[in-house]
Amino acid sequence: MRTYATAADLVMWLDGGKNPDNAKALLRSASLLVEKATKRAVYRTNSEGFPLDAAVRVAFRDATTAQVEFWAALGVNPVAGTAGTPLDVLGKGMDGASVAYGADKSVLAAKATAAETLGPVALNILSAARLLSGPVRGYR
Repeated sequence: MRTYATAADLVMWLDGGKNPDNAKALLRSASLLVEKATKRAVYRTNSEGFPLDAAVRVAFRDATTAQVEFWAALGVNPVAGTAGTPLDVLGKGMDGASVAYGADKSVLAAKATAAETLGPVALNILSAARLLSGPVRGYR
C-alpha cells in the first residue's frame, strides 16, 4: 500500500503542531482516499506506483496531510469509524445517580461521511494540480 506523506510531512503541514497519536494510520487512510480520487488521472509513476513528477508528488503529499488535518479538526477517526466517536451526556438523574450517554445521530452521520470523503482543502489541492477526473479528451 502506498502512503503519500510521512509523519514528518504532517508536522510541517500543521506548522509544527503535534501529530495525532494515530498519525500513521490516518496518513494511510488519507492516502487511500487521495488515490481513489485520482484513479483516473494520468501521470507517470515509478515501479512502485508513486508519481515521478515532483509537482504531482507534492500534490499527493499535501492533499494527504490536508486530509489528516481535516479529520483531526472534526474529531474523525476513519480507522475506528463512528465507533470511535466519544459519547455525549444525554441525561442525568440526581436521586438514582444515573447518567445516560449517547451520540447525536446527525453528528455520527456527518462524521461517517467525513471519514470517507476528501475535505475541501485536499480536493482543492488535487484540482489545482489537475489530478481529479474530468472529461475524457482524445489526442489530436
